[in-house]
Amino acid sequence: VLWEKEGISVRLGQRLPQSHCKQLSEHILEAEDGRKLVAPCIEDPFELGKNLGCNLSVLGLERFHEEFARAKRMTDEGKLLDAILEPWAPPPSSPSPSPSPSLSLSPSPTPSLEDAAAQVPAGLLLARDGDGGGNSSSDGRKKP
Repeated sequence: VLWEKEGISVRLGQRLPQSHCKQLSEHILEAEDGRKLVAPCIEDPFELGKNLGCNLSVLGLERFHEEFARAKRMTDEGKLLDAILEPWAPPPSSPSPSPSPSLSLSPSPTPSLEDAAAQVPAGLLLARDGDGGGNSSSDGRKKP
């Protein structure tokens, strides 16, 4: 795909012609070796004049290309859509000295207000009446 010639409309579920892509800002990236890379033109479905491709970094663009190549390879092999849409995981590498955090899709418990407040130094807590604490004593009572 030549991203200079066409783009993607998530909103319409189809390719965008070059004439429409010219209305969106083009995003040119420079690789470490000096190559100029063109990020895809992806029409924001909520802000039609915005190109979501402008958020891609060189590494993000490389991952974008890798994922499209993976999807094509899997389609050519006759894989079903549920296999193609499985979340990506980086290939295993040599063990690192410290474990990296894992991504969990399950929600973590939300701390209570009391738990969160206990972690804030006492001098930073504001009075509940919204006056910013300026007219309150250190124990939260109004100053005379």
